[in-house]
Parts: sequence; C-alpha cells; structure tokens
Amino acid sequence: MAKRVFLSSVFKTLENERQAVHDQLVTLGYEVWWAENNRQLGNLPSNLVEANALVRAVCLQGIESSDVYLGIYPTRYGSDPLELAFTELEYHHAVSVGLPRFLYMIRNRKFVTDDQKIKQQGFLHLIKDHDLSSIRPTRVNSLPELLNRISVDFELLNQNPQAFNVSPWSAPCVERIQSSPIPIIIPHAPSDISVSEAADHLRRVSNQSFQGAAVLGLAYIQRFFSEPNWHNRKFVKDLDEFLEAWSYVAAWAGIGGALGQTNISKARIILCHILDLLRDKAM
Repeated sequence: MAKRVFLSSVFKTLENERQAVHDQLVTLGYEVWWAENNRQLGNLPSNLVEANALVRAVCLQGIESSDVYLGIYPTRYGSDPLELAFTELEYHHAVSVGLPRFLYMIRNRKFVTDDQKIKQQGFLHLIKDHDLSSIRPTRVNSLPELLNRISVDFELLNQNPQAFNVSPWSAPCVERIQSSPIPIIIPHAPSDISVSEAADHLRRVSNQSFQGAAVLGLAYIQRFFSEPNWHNRKFVKDLDEFLEAWSYVAAWAGIGGALGQTNISKARIILCHILDLLRDKAM
C-alpha cells in the first residue's frame, strides 16, 4: 500500500504550487491527503465558528491517518480564526504524533500584509530553532527547485524509511549545556514522583539553594523527557508548571544554553499548543 503524505500549506497564493506538488508526489508513488479533495471540506457549515471547528477536526484527523508530513511555508501566515493558523496547527500535530516531516520555505513575492509577514516570521523562527526542532526547513527559490528537492527527499525516504523516523518531542540532554557554572552531577531523585510533585519539590529546594535546585531540576528534566506522554493532558499541563518553576531556577542559577530561560520559554509555547490540541480532541 502506498504511503500517504499530508500536504500542508496556505491556500491563497499557493494554489499552483499545491497542485504541482500533489502531482509530483503521485508520480513518485505516494497517496496525498490534501484539503482540495476532501468531501467534508467541500460542504462547510454556513456558521463560521462551526466551519472553522470542522476544518480543524478534519485536518488533524488527516494527519493522524497519514504516514508523512510535507509543509510548504511562504511569506504568508494564513488565516488564523482560532488564534493560530491552520497550517501551524497541522505542523504541531504532526510533531506530536511523531510523523516524519519534510519542510520547505519557498520564496514568495506576492503581496502580503505586514501582519502576515510578522506572524509567519515568528512561526519560521520556531521551526528553525535547533533546540526545539530536529527537522530544519529547506529554503527554495522557485517551484522547479521545490519539486526537484521533493523528488530527492522522497527518493531517499523510499530507499531508507527508518532513517526518517522521529520521536514526537525530545529535550536537550544535560551534556548539551554550554554555559552552566554549576557542576553537572545528577543526584538521586525518587522514581515514583509525579511531574506536579517534582515542581513543588523544585520550588522548596530553590528556597534554600538555587545551585542545588538547578542540579535537581536537571535530573527531573532528563527523566520526564525520556518517557513523555504527550497525549495525556495532565502530563503536559504539569510539565508546563514544572518548566515555569525551572525557568525561575535557571535564571537565578545562571544556566544558559539549551536549558536556559529563553529556550524554556520556547518549550512552554509548544506545550501550550499541545494543550490546545488535546483540549479540542477531548471535546
């Protein structure tokens, strides 16, 4: 059975590109999930709120039924009636379920508003951040270059599918910390402690010593990110609470790099998106 590729991009300004990419993937032997050929999206409710909810539900289900995610990102961010563009929602959901991902940034000179450019720039900074994403987007300048790059990438996927397996989410390991002034000594921490209990423990220790809290916090981060449960809303919510406490410790203890205050703030943005997805899925 042919693998299914979920094609994600804005609609406006990329109609021709979407059709060309669709045809290319079919030629390469892939099945394509794309909104243009979905019956449910062809008969949207007249009520705008209901229509947006249906689009979100159908697209996220499409990701879950696909084997590969392909994202094309131009200058334009796309409509965001849900306070987050459908394209960005699709990307985060593909990450959360661990799909192999191919990302392409295509130069697009068609007019867009400054607001669209700013929002899209923020999203692109997110997916290019090496501390948050192990998959970096490929920049292309034209449709022929995009199609050629897709042919090369998906030929490699055909030859070695296992090489493109990715874990849903991962945290930077302790060894990647570049600028911490504290010794990296991992203490023993109770194996049965919950994320919420760890957050409380971290706060108590920080009242006595930020150095001690930093070392303890690193141990907890290693544990919680080594066996995450990203589909459990309580786990994600508690982890966000823990990272809030850790951010405070990291700032006072002088920890920078991958686990510093800036990157933890980025990670909390991702957790917020996951919570939104889990909340919608439960409704």
